[in-house]
Amino acid sequence: MLKTGIISTAYFGYNDYADGLKKAKSHGYDCVDFQGFISPSSPLYAYGETELRNYLDALKSAADDAGVKLWQMHGLWPHDDATKESRAEVLLRHKKAIEAAGRLGVKYFVLHPAMPYGWGQEPSLDEVYDITAERFYALLPTARENGVVLCIENMPFSKGHSFSCVKDIKDFVRRIDDENLKACFDSGHCFVTGDDHYDAIKLLGSDLAALHLHDDRSGQDRHLIPFQGDIDWNKVIAALREINFSGCISLETAISENTPQPIKEHMQISLAEIARYIAREITKK
Repeated sequence: MLKTGIISTAYFGYNDYADGLKKAKSHGYDCVDFQGFISPSSPLYAYGETELRNYLDALKSAADDAGVKLWQMHGLWPHDDATKESRAEVLLRHKKAIEAAGRLGVKYFVLHPAMPYGWGQEPSLDEVYDITAERFYALLPTARENGVVLCIENMPFSKGHSFSCVKDIKDFVRRIDDENLKACFDSGHCFVTGDDHYDAIKLLGSDLAALHLHDDRSGQDRHLIPFQGDIDWNKVIAALREINFSGCISLETAISENTPQPIKEHMQISLAEIARYIAREITKK
């Protein structure tokens, strides 16, 4: 059966990873997607070389002890791409995180495209494409040196915006044409843009390396539990089966912190079973 995973923030923060990893494993997950470098306020960006190395080694050791694979990581988000200076700072942070991924044995590093105009209207789609390509070209040597595959993620943009649909992601990956660049498919983002999930996954095909699976409704990026929104999961499962997806069924959702214990743990176990159900259905003959 395919591996199953979930975002690390569903189980732990920066300093309680040992217990969180063990609990994730006890609930049935094989993998965790480490989110420690996603926030601009993450303390890990301020760590010096020795302090960060010690932290990463302790985290990897805890994951090994728990029998959990640190499968993928998410790059900095949100980030300021408005100026050359701000983009240079984002690049430095991405490089630091990619190097950390290499030390953790993480294979897939998910990145958003550049957004020099934020969520607003872009005066030039070509300009945004070029800025994004410049970033990835600059990061690919670091990825290769650390055994990491960069994965550009489809975004919940309005139509007419750069990278507003899966086709834009596919075209980008093919034009860069580097073995260390693949795609991350976000099921909720695909729903927001109105793309057909089956067609989108089939289009990505062998370029698809990482998943962010969650449900949505009402055209909003809600990160709901699968089967609790309006996504047709039969299409998702069928397409992943047909492209022979062999990666990890990674959930980008979690049980709310406001859920009382022990109800929360029961719901966490059920969420892990949903991931295993999807994995079983994909591999069903």
